Amino acid sequence: MPRSSHRLDLLIAPDHPDRPFPADALASQIQLWRDADQLRDVLVGDHRSVRIDNPGRAVLYANHQGGYRVRCPEIGENIALAFSNAVTAWRAGSPRVIACPACGKPHALESVTLSPAGVFARGAVIFTDVGDIAVSPWAQRIFDELMSGSVVVHRRVG
Repeated sequence: MPRSSHRLDLLIAPDHPDRPFPADALASQIQLWRDADQLRDVLVGDHRSVRIDNPGRAVLYANHQGGYRVRCPEIGENIALAFSNAVTAWRAGSPRVIACPACGKPHALESVTLSPAGVFARGAVIFTDVGDIAVSPWAQRIFDELMSGSVVVHRRVG
């Protein structure tokens, strides 16, 4: 069984998988914060580095270690194994859909509830080795504006 890592990353991504990822605008904003010596104030705690991940397609940003739960959006039952299989199929070219074994209905993969939180997105701003799990309110407003809505995801990296 994998051991839990002490390293925690904080990711900020658009809140919808089909929304374009504004990599250039985000890189410019981060550079503005660097130039104004404000980058350390973006998060409530400290961080080691920040980078833009821009894979050019939707990917799943989530915890890298086990122990997560996936809930059916209809009845809340845990469907983690079916979700894992559906994500594997999606990565191989199938639609981004899960045939839910709990309620019997098809759902978009992004409609299930992941715990810890995860998101399907076309890119993310990644703060590595964070000391806290919160984005400052003023920075969150800027991320929301630049991404037309954003979500924060935390991931342990093994």
